[in-house]
Amino acid sequence: MVFYFEIDEEHLQKASVSFQEIQDLLPNWDTKITQLYKYENKGFYEVVLLINAQSEAEVKEWLEQYEERSKCSYTVASTRKTTGMKVGFKQFLRCRHNTNYKKGSGDSKRLSRNTNCESRMIVTLRTATRKKYRGKPVNAPDRQYPCEIRLLPCHNHPIGSDEVLGCRPVSKATKQKLANLFDYGHTPSTAMACLKLELQSSRDDYEHALKDRSICPKYQDTLQLFNSRSRGKSETTRELMLGKIREFNEQSPNSAAIEFVGDEYAICLCPPLMKRAHQKSTVASDMVFVDSTETSTHHASKVHVLSTTFECGALPLGVLITSTEGLDLITLAYRMLMELVGESIFGGNPEGPQLFMTDDSAAVQTALQITWQKSSVLLCNAHLLQSWWRWLIKADNAIRQDDQPLLFHDFRDILYARTNCECSTMYELALSRAAQYGNYCVRLRNYWQIKEQWALCFRPQLANGSNPKIDSSVRIIKDRIFGLMKKFNSIQMLDFVYNNFTQYYQKRLLDASTNRPIQNVLSPETTLIPGDILHNIKTLSEDIYWVPSTKNSEVFHVVNGEALDCTCIYKRSLEMLCKHIEWICLYTKPERFHVEISNMELRAKFYFIAEGKYPRQQQLFPERSQSSDNCSTEVITVLVEDEIKDEGDSCNARTNDVIIEEGTEIVKNICTQLTRYLRESPNPALVALKTLESQLQGEFQPLCHKLSNDKTL
Repeated sequence: MVFYFEIDEEHLQKASVSFQEIQDLLPNWDTKITQLYKYENKGFYEVVLLINAQSEAEVKEWLEQYEERSKCSYTVASTRKTTGMKVGFKQFLRCRHNTNYKKGSGDSKRLSRNTNCESRMIVTLRTATRKKYRGKPVNAPDRQYPCEIRLLPCHNHPIGSDEVLGCRPVSKATKQKLANLFDYGHTPSTAMACLKLELQSSRDDYEHALKDRSICPKYQDTLQLFNSRSRGKSETTRELMLGKIREFNEQSPNSAAIEFVGDEYAICLCPPLMKRAHQKSTVASDMVFVDSTETSTHHASKVHVLSTTFECGALPLGVLITSTEGLDLITLAYRMLMELVGESIFGGNPEGPQLFMTDDSAAVQTALQITWQKSSVLLCNAHLLQSWWRWLIKADNAIRQDDQPLLFHDFRDILYARTNCECSTMYELALSRAAQYGNYCVRLRNYWQIKEQWALCFRPQLANGSNPKIDSSVRIIKDRIFGLMKKFNSIQMLDFVYNNFTQYYQKRLLDASTNRPIQNVLSPETTLIPGDILHNIKTLSEDIYWVPSTKNSEVFHVVNGEALDCTCIYKRSLEMLCKHIEWICLYTKPERFHVEISNMELRAKFYFIAEGKYPRQQQLFPERSQSSDNCSTEVITVLVEDEIKDEGDSCNARTNDVIIEEGTEIVKNICTQLTRYLRESPNPALVALKTLESQLQGEFQPLCHKLSNDKTL
């Protein structure tokens, strides 16, 4: 990129503008600025520039870059017809906030963004190559800079405000993303959900991006693009699924598989990240969680997620999608997973882990027992408590609201009883307390018949296997991530799981490898509880809370902190985490969402699972802006000691004056380095200084005293 100014400093001073201001305004193209005009009566300037654009396509590319850089959009006022003899392309543009609105036209959309902005642009692409045309002299354009642009960069509206960003046209890149989602079978609503999820995972300025219409269009824009595309070229569901599986396997061999049984299908997805989780997991050979989620569309497919425990939370080992919950399809999907992963499955244990923890699904449990016969299959406490609480608060079961927490705690006491005798006593007590609820007693008796699968005292092989942190992580991820999938069909599900779901865990692993706080199990907006809400939260019993409504302070929602369930409409209709549950998560145990890991080998393992390669040593340190208290004390001390040793070795065989001079320089360098550490990581640096001081007092001072008294030197 080259900027060449043919105007002098005097012109810039008259226009009250600097070289840097003009340069920052323009895209990174070879540009020659030839003229600058100052409008004294209006207080703004006009600049004439030449750019290295040889065709109409390059001119439009420059315009797109200028709009993206300036955050201002222009519309075409008129296009001049050209013959190509002298001018190949000429166009007049005006600011998008000058709509030529005429009073009484009734166009409210044009009125809403109209500010009569005077910013305009004239683009002329000259093509004349001869000095004379029909005997008359012709000013031939500069062959290197044939395009002339007259720009009036004055705006009477704030640049970069929410209102201006909301009026920008949808960019070509965003349109292409939406078009690809439509090709995968997405509807306008699901395409918008995928686009927002991608923005949330890939951009740090997510809230700002939501306000920019060019990046995150409105629903009307998405619907218009969807209707403008031809639907006659759409393929059948089977062809689309086969095409997606081929695409995934082209990206990563043996990462996806599909089998059809008549009209039914079974799909297995195991991207490279999940394969590396199999390879590096030490817990997967002991315990694996299996969670199932059903979509709510007319395609009604079933999603099964296999996950295991890691120090940074739960990590997926594979995702299975079946058209129905049939035993044959689920068994087929498990066998496909074994073929995709190979010998490294479950940490190098092809015979299966010691224990599978599942939800209350007979088909899933039977399929696991058929596929891995040596593994035990038990019910997961987290899923069981959640389903039990949801049954209690369901209106059809007619359980009084005051009795719901009591009956829930009775069942939990049975679940966590230490001995068989205590468990039986709790069971009889629960039946007597719920004598007025016949449906509850029937449900409890049915579960008591399979108590060996869920009561802890009846399954000694799970003595230390339950992990409350992981149980909560599994439930949160299920509601936060897979809650969005309930409206997806099979094609949309494939694309979502393979790309968005995997990217979510990749970001989570990279956060753990650099020791950043792992908070993204909750929504980005949930950081603090509002003061009026915090003071009015009431504890009904252990893990049961009343949370006031934000709209009406007299209305309270019942939140179960252990089952992560709420009685609000949002949670009960969408089955996703609501803000009341997130507030209780922060209110009760906020430390479980702020996990920090100091083991460097473990963090290197996280990086390998996320990226497929081991990091360089410096990649494991957090970013300076976020590393304040996470820098290792040992690392600082070792760095300082190594510098002392390296510099000290080079001082041999020198005179005393040189030693003093260079020794002083060494100390200055060390002080500079320590000052930087103090500024970046105050607390660890102070600890390192105290350690260094004690070592110097113990070794360096006696050595100096010995050398100074040694008469042989």
